[in-house]
Amino acid sequence: MSLSLAGYSGWRLPNVNELESLINLGAVYSFSWLGTQGFTNVQDARYWTSTTLSCDAEKAWCIFSNWDDASPGLKAESRYVWPVRSVPNDSYPAPPWKTGQTISYYQGDDGDLQKGVAWPNPRFTSHDGTVTDNLTGLMWTKNTQQFSDYGAQWQSALDSVKEMNAGNYPNFGYTDWRLPNRKELCSLIDYSRCNPALPSDHPFLHVKNPNPLSDFRFEYWSSTTLSPMTAFARNISICDGATSNGGKTNLDFVWLVRGGLAEASGCSSWNNVKAKYQAYKNGQATLGDVIDCYREWRGNGTDQ
Repeated sequence: MSLSLAGYSGWRLPNVNELESLINLGAVYSFSWLGTQGFTNVQDARYWTSTTLSCDAEKAWCIFSNWDDASPGLKAESRYVWPVRSVPNDSYPAPPWKTGQTISYYQGDDGDLQKGVAWPNPRFTSHDGTVTDNLTGLMWTKNTQQFSDYGAQWQSALDSVKEMNAGNYPNFGYTDWRLPNRKELCSLIDYSRCNPALPSDHPFLHVKNPNPLSDFRFEYWSSTTLSPMTAFARNISICDGATSNGGKTNLDFVWLVRGGLAEASGCSSWNNVKAKYQAYKNGQATLGDVIDCYREWRGNGTDQ
């Protein structure tokens, strides 16, 4: 995209994570809310991203500013365009991360530019029954089909989580499990892959590998209710990462998460670093926490 606007060049089509970051799932309609945040002429429509659907290169991902879903559309179709440019600034609290797409289908697309925060290596740390995502700091159940291989209704899933935290299901020593919100579920998606759309080295168990020709979507519940229609909740397909909405009486799969991992702070001694590493081994901190703690200790120049 060659565009000069407001005195700036370097404009481009946003990738799916960047455009999705504008969505406010607490608003009735995001396009209306965005109109109160300084934007003008926001359409009740689908907007193109630069991210190709990896299992069908004739399609690219779109974000719908009304129902806030992410779905693929044929590249030959017409959609709205909302340019973005990168502004290097480490002070922003939530920079979008890379989508995982590395194959370029056209100059200037997601796979060509690969914009966003780089994934850590390793991306995941596997524990006994749980997995820590070193990108987000979230801890997930290793089993991707919690409570039932056939899914559960939305309210039943929430009730079962309460039972798990009370110790009536295995909880791996934690009592703050919850149904993830939609943003958290989306953070697991690798847009370079399909069936399932998870990083190739993920350590999760019982991940379905559906037939690409099947209509069955293998959707997972989020804890996020659809604002204008409270009988529906947000869900996500593990097949390709598409987000949509399902009636709360439907049967969708349940995958649990917990947060509140230890922060890298108070690292003035080598003993603090060792304690942070032990917390990482116990699943109570991320690898990034350990690295930050080590850097803080080295920066202080204190005891060994």
